[in-house]
Amino acid sequence: MTTPTIPYYPITHDDGLDIVSALNNILGALNIPTRIIAEDFDSTQTYAVGDYCIYNGTLYRFTSAHSAGAWDVSDVTAVTVTDELGSGGGGTWGSITGTLSNQTDLANALAAKADLATEIMYFYQQTVNAASNAEIFRITNASITTDTVVLECTFAAPANITSNVTWTSYTGYIAFTGTCTAGTTANVTLGQKGN
Repeated sequence: MTTPTIPYYPITHDDGLDIVSALNNILGALNIPTRIIAEDFDSTQTYAVGDYCIYNGTLYRFTSAHSAGAWDVSDVTAVTVTDELGSGGGGTWGSITGTLSNQTDLANALAAKADLATEIMYFYQQTVNAASNAEIFRITNASITTDTVVLECTFAAPANITSNVTWTSYTGYIAFTGTCTAGTTANVTLGQKGN
């Protein structure tokens, strides 16, 4: 069995080739189309800021929106693959600009985030006093404030929860309301809301 030979094309500083031409040589030898880098400029296409194209063997990035029409060098800047790959690793702190509301993926992620609990304050195991639609149990502690949050609340047997149990934080205590079987044990972990 013969091992296939992969064409070898060394790129050195004295080749006199720009990066696109050098890559074209490699891709051509491997029968891979150059459009994996960017498509050739097409005067029938519209280009947005940040789009790439190849024009006369040079890679360009659009710095202005370009409507369908003739090539306009004022809409682009010549770039190299190496520079563009190098700039993709992140920006200098404070150099990223834009409007957050336009970054829908980031805005949605931030909107869905949970409040930061800076520390776990307490773990309580407490027996529910009664089954009612009013307060079913209360945790009292001088460290509890209106910023105290329930990080976790689970119920042990008989744990017959017949309505959602909700909680409200007050200064000095946190009250749980709802309906569940009397004698149910509640395991509650509290934390303090972060900034």
